[in-house]
Amino acid sequence: MEIEINKVALPDNWEIRKLGDPDLCKIVSGATPKTNEPSYWNGNILWITPKDLSNFEGFEIFDTKKKITKAGYESCSTHILPKGTVLMSSRAPIGYLAIAGNELCTNQGFKSFICTEKMNNRYLFYYLKSIVPQLEQLGSGSTFNELSKTKAEQIEIPLPPRYIQEKITAKLDEFFKEYGKAKKQHERSKDLTEKIMQATIRQLIPNPEGDLPKGFRVENVSKLCENLDKKRKPIAAAKRKKGQYPYYGATGIVDYVDNYIFDEKLVLIGEDGANLLSNVKPQAFIAEGKYWVNNHAHVLKPIETEIDPEYFIFAFNATDISPFVSGSAQPKLNQANLNKIKLVRPPLEIQKKVVRIAAAIKITTAEIAKLQEKKSKTLELLPKVVLSKAFSGQLVY
Repeated sequence: MEIEINKVALPDNWEIRKLGDPDLCKIVSGATPKTNEPSYWNGNILWITPKDLSNFEGFEIFDTKKKITKAGYESCSTHILPKGTVLMSSRAPIGYLAIAGNELCTNQGFKSFICTEKMNNRYLFYYLKSIVPQLEQLGSGSTFNELSKTKAEQIEIPLPPRYIQEKITAKLDEFFKEYGKAKKQHERSKDLTEKIMQATIRQLIPNPEGDLPKGFRVENVSKLCENLDKKRKPIAAAKRKKGQYPYYGATGIVDYVDNYIFDEKLVLIGEDGANLLSNVKPQAFIAEGKYWVNNHAHVLKPIETEIDPEYFIFAFNATDISPFVSGSAQPKLNQANLNKIKLVRPPLEIQKKVVRIAAAIKITTAEIAKLQEKKSKTLELLPKVVLSKAFSGQLVY
């Protein structure tokens, strides 16, 4: 299978070359010393695996988690690669990329490219980055997908003169620098939108420890709701029969089953999980219609004359419940502690007003979230568009 480079005619001074051409680069594989031989390990020779690049961002890598000794190096067929070598994982998975910031070795999960003077290493880095999906399709193997050295040598690259490669690389460097800033800012804005919504809703509900307006009271959850935990029932995954009824757990719907145990509007609160200690994600939510609840969510029926279910959700999610949660590795809100949580209970008409205002805020933030999602998709497409233009000669003319 050949990689289709582009459908745009290249400029006259560009050519199509194969990466295996010896005047462009030398392609090198790696190897692993015996792992059960202590004398081969904990030396001073950098030795990298694809796992080292799983969360790597940027270009140059200067250090590795594992290092081998001279004896380890001499015991296998790995190679010391010079600084500037383009490293590409060729299995598990195909397409992790970095440039060697120092001399280093790799395991067998790499095809590394030592560039000649005709090839700018960052130009090659960016090009390989632009064709990762096609490289994955070139892979083969029964145990895992792997790109062989033979196929790596046959990869074609659109190659302009060296000075143009450097111009393109400089423009791509600047683009990805600004792109990284834009992406981080976008992620921060998404997180901030959710925090603003929660903080605004909290402002609608007075602090139970402060002075309360006339008619407002502070009540324990046990005084506001009937607990229906005895009716909930877990179903082992192997015994669940698929159906149309939602199957709820600690954070929401986790499956659909063929039967139900509740048929009314109730409040569910996660009994366990990291969500209990989150300042952003809600712990309480509404379930209505026909549904099943497992033993990871408390089931509460708000007393109609005391509290509106929707208000209860907002009030509960605006309350810091961390003092009532036990365990840090496996946070849990047991029934006894749930009953002790205090909520502000205004008169019913004020509760309903708070619900209306909070709902309007939620609609607004949902609209913002849609715009942010649209922006996310646009941001994801942008590098592909820029890289495509870069390697068809449209970025420097």
